[in-house]
Amino acid sequence: MRRFLASVITDVRAAPGCRSCELYGALDDPEHFAVVEVWETVEAHKAAGKAIAPARLEEAMTLLASPAVGTYFRHVGGADA
Repeated sequence: MRRFLASVITDVRAAPGCRSCELYGALDDPEHFAVVEVWETVEAHKAAGKAIAPARLEEAMTLLASPAVGTYFRHVGGADA
């Protein structure tokens, strides 16, 4: 599964509008992962999602214990202070 996720991350990073995409593994569960993506716009993210081949999405779904959960965030300036 890790190899498949790494290949997906490579594809996402190559998508127009992707600023970054990182894969994180849980310290206490080797089968629990999080993906953090940063996009120029929500529209760029949605367009990239539509460009993924349906067979690739089906393959990803067979590897997941439950459906992926996601949400959109905005950068909050000055949060480092």
